[in-house]
Amino acid sequence: MFSTLPQWQASRLAWSRLIHPRPVLVTISDAGATFCWRHGRRWNFRSASWPNGACRDGSPQNREAIGELIADLLFDLDLPGAELVLCLPPAAAHWRVIDGLSADAFTTEGLRRDCLGSVDLPFDLEQSYLLTTSIQDSIAVAGIPRSSLQAWIEVAEIADLPLRRISWSLTDALRALATLTQDWSGDLAWLLVHDRRVRLVLMRDRTPEIDHTFATIDFDACRAEARACLLAWQQTLDAPTPLGWWLTLDDAHDCDWNQIVDAAAGEQVVNKPLPWTPDPWADSAEENALCPLAHLALMALHEEESW
Repeated sequence: MFSTLPQWQASRLAWSRLIHPRPVLVTISDAGATFCWRHGRRWNFRSASWPNGACRDGSPQNREAIGELIADLLFDLDLPGAELVLCLPPAAAHWRVIDGLSADAFTTEGLRRDCLGSVDLPFDLEQSYLLTTSIQDSIAVAGIPRSSLQAWIEVAEIADLPLRRISWSLTDALRALATLTQDWSGDLAWLLVHDRRVRLVLMRDRTPEIDHTFATIDFDACRAEARACLLAWQQTLDAPTPLGWWLTLDDAHDCDWNQIVDAAAGEQVVNKPLPWTPDPWADSAEENALCPLAHLALMALHEEESW
């Protein structure tokens, strides 16, 4: 009887969170989310779909529905001590890669905002929450609208779960790509097809120089636009090197995106199996539910949170 009292259950949950905090990695899309957590010596994942229209461009439109879904799912999984690590989709933020920042630009809390006043940023500095990621000798600065950040904070409050931190899937996935392509010495083109959007990130020495978002998902139009973008970029380089392509494609898109790669010009696809893969939870039949972008982002987050 005593163990069924709400006060006892609340105290037990608070104690579990304090003594045994457990990060639950959550990759967000407009359609749903993938939850990933440590179970013994292995990591498991489970996917869930939002109610229709509950999330748009990575921002909650129905906070109550999303919060309650997260709370119910983690309750079913029996994860005392759960703390959310939210990884927002590409559409949730805008970014810029900045070179030449001195050590004075950083404090113990992170990058100083006043150092960005003269930088041409694709977001409103005063109305954005900043995420910074080191990329080689550069810094990637992403801006998430404060309104969207506040909405996710409220989602966590509705779910009655601590929000450990928020990250961005594009820069998380880039960290994983840097590790996966260490043995590739040429330039790198990353083609990303996710949430019915297509973008192309062109990199030299693993540092992004071009981030191009396509206006359509039509394959023929994207192929022509990608080749034009690539040609314009290569014409600015002193000495173009062999080009490798990493293709991150939602399973829902069955176009032959490999046709974008010009094998006759020496280009090649450098995709390889990822060295870390979580297991689908129980009998959820989700062997194919882990989308490639979520897999890349979770790989980077897993390295940071596996302790």
